[in-house]
Amino acid sequence: MIALTAAALLTPRERIEQPLLLLDDEKIVEVSSRAAREVAKGARSFDFPGAVLAPAYLDIHIHGGMGHDVMEPNAEGLARFEAFLAQHGVAAYLPTTVTAPEENILRALDWLAKRIEKSDAAGAGARPLGIHLEGPFISHARRGVHPPEYLVPPTLSRFERYWQASRGNIKVMTIAPEVEGAMEVIAEASRRGVCCSLGHSGPSPTSRTLKSSPRSQSRRTASRSVSCPFFSTSRPTARRRGVAASGREERRRSFRSTP
Repeated sequence: MIALTAAALLTPRERIEQPLLLLDDEKIVEVSSRAAREVAKGARSFDFPGAVLAPAYLDIHIHGGMGHDVMEPNAEGLARFEAFLAQHGVAAYLPTTVTAPEENILRALDWLAKRIEKSDAAGAGARPLGIHLEGPFISHARRGVHPPEYLVPPTLSRFERYWQASRGNIKVMTIAPEVEGAMEVIAEASRRGVCCSLGHSGPSPTSRTLKSSPRSQSRRTASRSVSCPFFSTSRPTARRRGVAASGREERRRSFRSTP
């Protein structure tokens, strides 16, 4: 048993002064205060006077850092990047791909799957928990920095190749629901437990490809998130809500932005 004490502890619901945090086999088994109970005899105690204990961050959309792109099969570069994340309070993350030639995406998915399978919870850096597949199933009109020559329509066979290369480690997929074939892929990916995130979505003002509003499109899908709102999605107008505003209105959908 390990006992941690500090000046305060933050949870999603409250702030606890003079907290007592008990861990057993790397799992939190009790959160209380030193006023409520004493440290159990035999427990290893670690006190952090003046510090605040808080949950670590989980970064679900990050392409790299410290000069390293997560799609590059460079173990040393990835280790430096993961150490950098840990130094800034990030305990786990989802390495995120970007639109590229299919062979590059498949190679990156295989490399990242190996890293995930070998990751150690007791390691010094942030731990990769799964892969965020961003691109190539996105809108040409809202592609952002994604190279247009490598954007492809979503198909079940193409998604299957990505899934096999990742060995089932794709946890989040950013996809534009209006692109032909997206609905089938979203349904299949969701069936496999992938969180489908609407992003890089929304037609140009002259496009006729979107047959219904982003809000009705998203409600017909199993999507549970919105990626890059206001940055690479259709914006609200007097006549149209756009993807970002529609996402905010759906309570079942998380809403995250890109700085």
